[in-house]
Amino acid sequence: MLCHNALRRIELEVLATIERGDTISKLATKLDHSKSYLSRAVGDLVEKRLVYTGRDGRRKCVVPSDSRAVEIFQDLVRQHSHIDFPELLTGKALEVLYYPQRKSTKRFEKNSS
Repeated sequence: MLCHNALRRIELEVLATIERGDTISKLATKLDHSKSYLSRAVGDLVEKRLVYTGRDGRRKCVVPSDSRAVEIFQDLVRQHSHIDFPELLTGKALEVLYYPQRKSTKRFEKNSS
């Protein structure tokens, strides 16, 4: 299920840079933020079901969810690295990226004709 809550810039930054098995510490280094700030952001993303966390020994690992919206967002970030998507989308829902995949798009196209 896709969240309908707006995402903060830090949450979008995490989604844009996360790689399978990253730790909070590694994300903090990548994004140049404190571990506590990243931990809160990851916690919010877990609540929104956009990332999962797990333990690997003593390390807390963060894994992107298999949500289609997360996939699309990460693909856009990789394919268009010159665009600052977190800046562009801050305050907006990730649903914007998911909407074209929904069946309701067909209804919209029929009504627009």
